[in-house]
Amino acid sequence: MSTDLQIILVEDAIEDAEFVSRTIDQSGFTGDVLHFDNGKAAIEFFSQKENYCKKTKLVILDINMPGLSGKDVLKDLRSNKKIKDLPIVMLSEVLPI
Repeated sequence: MSTDLQIILVEDAIEDAEFVSRTIDQSGFTGDVLHFDNGKAAIEFFSQKENYCKKTKLVILDINMPGLSGKDVLKDLRSNKKIKDLPIVMLSEVLPI
């Protein structure tokens, strides 16, 4: 479903990404959830697709990822003036209930 809202999910573990996406869907969120499986891809998205930054209302970011960690991605996003105030939720691990 395409709307003017989107959430960016940055999570390398596919099971955790599916769980978070399912939870977002069940919450009634009607926007898009864009999933990136690594920090580098997320940083590239925000640097190349600035027009999409206006649609993004939340970033859900895994802390422990190979390569660029969630902390590295957080530092990069906070240094970008256009998105420095974007809400970011950090995840350390997803445990299904």
